[in-house]
Amino acid sequence: MHLTIITPLTRPKNLLRIENDIVKLKALKGLVVKWIVVVSPQCEAIDPCMLSSYATYYNYLKPSISGNGERNFALNKCLETAWDNYSSTWVYFLDDDNLIHPDFIKLIGQIAQRANEKIYKGYIFGQDRGDTQLIPRPDRINVNQIDTAMYLLHSSIIDKARWKEDEHVADGLFIQEIYQKNRKHFHVSPTIMAYYNKIRML
Repeated sequence: MHLTIITPLTRPKNLLRIENDIVKLKALKGLVVKWIVVVSPQCEAIDPCMLSSYATYYNYLKPSISGNGERNFALNKCLETAWDNYSSTWVYFLDDDNLIHPDFIKLIGQIAQRANEKIYKGYIFGQDRGDTQLIPRPDRINVNQIDTAMYLLHSSIIDKARWKEDEHVADGLFIQEIYQKNRKHFHVSPTIMAYYNKIRML
């Protein structure tokens, strides 16, 4: 199983915190992890000591809202280089102010161990938002109901879907488009497997 994690970067000081979670994923049996970090033109100054050796870096030169252009750039790079094997490639979007939830790592381990079985092509799950939780419902997979970190997607259902680069709510529009076309291939769970801006809350 292959997993590509896409991170638009404006806060390089957070990379090494995120790296700890990447290392946990890379330790899972049967999993190959690629972490793509797309450096935004709005990025803070980068000191080389902030950089993680586990990431592949690209520079994105166009102005972009909320990292949407950077995510599309990374998806296109994946199509060029990393998606040769559609049977085992997954994509997760992780912002640079967030961390990976331990139960998401468990989910990835379960999928990796069942790589030869029929499994879902999309997972949507709950989010820990500090004092509150955001719980998805199958009838409400749309704008303002689903955050970036709440879904894991197989490359085959992403297809030509892309983030709307001029929209602040592009995360909801993106997953809404994919879900509506592939509803029968999704598993929507109330289980908390994502954080919201976790690094900011520490």
